Amino acid sequence: MKRLLPAAMLCLSLFVSASVAAHAVAPPDANRDEVGRIVGRTIGPLMKKNGIAGMAVGVVVDGKPYVFDYGVASKATKQPVDDDTLFELGSVSKTFTATLTAYAVAQASFR
Repeated sequence: MKRLLPAAMLCLSLFVSASVAAHAVAPPDANRDEVGRIVGRTIGPLMKKNGIAGMAVGVVVDGKPYVFDYGVASKATKQPVDDDTLFELGSVSKTFTATLTAYAVAQASFR
């Protein structure tokens, strides 16, 4: 259990860092349009196939963060997803729990 807390803090730190990086405002650059087209070609069909009303996608390319917003935050109001849209965490916490558990087991078996 003593080893699990540092692992949990590391995962939480990485999650928070990734969230901050994903929502950072990218400086203007020529690659943004190209990256946006590539991401859009993947996200459009994914949203349609899975009935996703809206989502925000953050990617890092060559160390530069980009955030792209798609669809609506509310089907009722048709409010578009933007930088201020809040998404529910949902079942993502299960991924962290499983990862930390697997990490703890792996660490214990190598000691």
